[in-house]
Amino acid sequence: MFEDEKEEIDFFRSIKPKITSEVEYYSLLYHTELFKPVDGSSEIMNFWDREAKRFERFVGENRMFYEYYRNGSIRKDKIFFTRSNNNLSNFPAAKVYDLEEKATTSHDHLVAQIIALERYHKYIEEQLKEVREK
Repeated sequence: MFEDEKEEIDFFRSIKPKITSEVEYYSLLYHTELFKPVDGSSEIMNFWDREAKRFERFVGENRMFYEYYRNGSIRKDKIFFTRSNNNLSNFPAAKVYDLEEKATTSHDHLVAQIIALERYHKYIEEQLKEVREK
């Protein structure tokens, strides 16, 4: 499938997460549309505040990897982004697109979540700004 390890790492660190982060992001937006209180409700600010904490919780729970990835580190890429080192630790909570062992690594799902949650956090900040201006 891949010509060499460098190509495999690039796919699982950069390419696949860009695609799967779209699914993650739109799932978050879907959740928002289902559960946000009606505009004008006194609960809307509480809702957006809770949603804003998703990103903070994720970073808190995955701080070491988040900093590794955001700082552009590559020294552990062979461990994190090659299938031969996949420890299947994420399998119990894996999304449907990550159930095939040959199509996932132990950390590519975290990159997708980082991308999606950062984007979602910006969306939430915009929503909070709108609510505060009303």
